[in-house]
Amino acid sequence: MTRSVVQLGGQALKLDADGDTTIQASSDDTIVIKSNNSTAMTIDSSGRVLRSNIIHFNVTGNDTWKDHGNSDVIYFRTANQAVDVITNVGSCFDASTGRFTVPSGMSGLYQFNCVLYTNDTGDSGNVGKILYNGSTWNDNFHIDAEYQNFGDNTLSYSWCMPLSATDYVNIAVREDIYGHHSYWNGFFIG
Repeated sequence: MTRSVVQLGGQALKLDADGDTTIQASSDDTIVIKSNNSTAMTIDSSGRVLRSNIIHFNVTGNDTWKDHGNSDVIYFRTANQAVDVITNVGSCFDASTGRFTVPSGMSGLYQFNCVLYTNDTGDSGNVGKILYNGSTWNDNFHIDAEYQNFGDNTLSYSWCMPLSATDYVNIAVREDIYGHHSYWNGFFIG
């Protein structure tokens, strides 16, 4: 087996014929991987991996009770509900469409979390749906409250989904949602 070893200031980068690569650093060093002069990843001396620009977003409704009617409405969209964008690293969430869209080159597994604070005022019930590229994904999440005894409820769900570049995800709702207590966030896992 042919092995190439590059020594840089006492540190070694080893490349061998079967495709394995080893990066060695002394116990008090940090390994920094850069792209276009920006730090993409850091591995500290204890082995912790730090990535500075992981795609993630966090949005919340910014309104009180709003009845969205008995048809699906895209939530976290400024045309339907006031929205606060708390974080949006990677600019993948668009409040004007209520969409999280996967950017080019970032296909992979994503984690999402959503909480909808609902109220059944005698309506047909509250619905929260995950939409994937405009269609219902993995069935519906539904809460049907007994309005005489339990008027306010929280619909909370978390999920992982594999996504490819240009795929998009929305949250659709029906009926009464309280904006200030409802949020949606997500991030790239890998």
